[in-house]
Amino acid sequence: MSINLVIILILQYCVSTSWADCIPANCEDLNPCTDDSCDAKKNKCVHPPKDCNDNLDCTDDSCDKRFGGCKNVVKCNDNNACTEDTCESSGCKHQYKCDDGIDCTDDSCDKKKGCSNIVNHSKCNDDLDCTIDVCDPPTGCYNVNQCDDEIDCTVDRCTEDGSVPDPDDTLCPESSDPCQIPICVVNEGCSTEDKCNDGLDCTDDSCNPVTGECTFPSNCPSTNPCKIPECLIEGCIEDEDKCNDGIDCTDDSCNPETGECTFPSNCEITDICQIPTCDLVQKDCINNSPKCDDGIACTVDSCDHSDGECTNTPNDNACPVDWCFEYKCLPEDGGCIKTKATCNDGIDCTFDTCNPIAQNCLALPLDDHCNDHISCTVDICTGNSPTNGGCTFIPLESNCPPSTNICLIPKCDLEQECIEVEKCDDGLDCTDDSCDLSDGKCTNTSNCDDGLDCTEDSCVPILGCIYIPKKLFLIHVILLMVVSSNRK
Repeated sequence: MSINLVIILILQYCVSTSWADCIPANCEDLNPCTDDSCDAKKNKCVHPPKDCNDNLDCTDDSCDKRFGGCKNVVKCNDNNACTEDTCESSGCKHQYKCDDGIDCTDDSCDKKKGCSNIVNHSKCNDDLDCTIDVCDPPTGCYNVNQCDDEIDCTVDRCTEDGSVPDPDDTLCPESSDPCQIPICVVNEGCSTEDKCNDGLDCTDDSCNPVTGECTFPSNCPSTNPCKIPECLIEGCIEDEDKCNDGIDCTDDSCNPETGECTFPSNCEITDICQIPTCDLVQKDCINNSPKCDDGIACTVDSCDHSDGECTNTPNDNACPVDWCFEYKCLPEDGGCIKTKATCNDGIDCTFDTCNPIAQNCLALPLDDHCNDHISCTVDICTGNSPTNGGCTFIPLESNCPPSTNICLIPKCDLEQECIEVEKCDDGLDCTDDSCDLSDGKCTNTSNCDDGLDCTEDSCVPILGCIYIPKKLFLIHVILLMVVSSNRK
């Protein structure tokens, strides 16, 4: 007797006894082909056969205890190896399964042997002679490019006309020269060309050899002082007005001889005590400028609206109170004026302070009060004398930009700012000075020649040309030594 049968008999016994409660858990008969349940009215387990019908006409429905219950066997076999046989609610379906979805294969069917999917490379033909056409299941067609010009910086394309190399400058190494850029030349390879070339004849292209920064200043000549010459692709044009501020409340005008611009306001007076002004930000006329405002803080300004007459009354009480100074409101002098100062050293660039308690003065030098408007000088307040307001202006060649000419050197000139002077000029009229543009080497050749063979002709600093008889040559040498010593 099998163990399963023993268990079933035990369960049936338990169900039939009065002490076993009729609950679903106690009604399991371990038979997969029955639906086990509890009849509550009878307090008894029931085991009707399981319904295995799937409602499909094309299946054989049965229940097998050994294989776990219901079985629904499809009976749609059409004896064709090239179809997928399935059973659906509408009946048997026979789906053709030999199409592999790959365009470059030849799909065929043998009902007995099944499907055949043969690779056909000719279906991948792209009509290009420079490619190899390949059919590769399951990906399909691909065309191998056979073009190679053996130039590393070109991308070779295969076209109907054959191989076409496309140059790609990014495949070339960077140039060590900041003014050169790498380029790819067909049939040659990587090369370089000028970085700063805008292709316009009307600009002067230049490149900073240190930073590589490009500049393209226009070289267009000005033929009309009231027009702005501009370099465009089509060449030099002069269409843009020089004197145009783009503001409607000004009348723009240009002097046709000098090119000087003027932009007078065209705003009309609407208030007799207001001055209409053209606001350059709002680009419109506004009335926010009192006519009688003299711009002096210590005057009381008023305007008579009947006739627009102004009154500007001085008010000394509006001036500051200072122990060391006495102030008065003097409109003709610009407002509050110090009429008396205890501390004044008479030097413009010093700030004179007064201590009213200690009753002593201190003069502080202020360099920012010194300005000769020469960019290459260092302006300092020394306070030594009232000359130049106590300022000293020290020229520094290092403040001047370096010369781009190897034979010129920068010089800070107190009148002309930075200028360039001859590097090889020794200051002597009796020498011919020259500079080698290739290396900047100086040559200073004496131009002293009296045309006499019996004299030694020399150029001597301070003295100029001297002509000494050869018999007195020793005296000549000593004289040169003395002069050179004095120069030091």
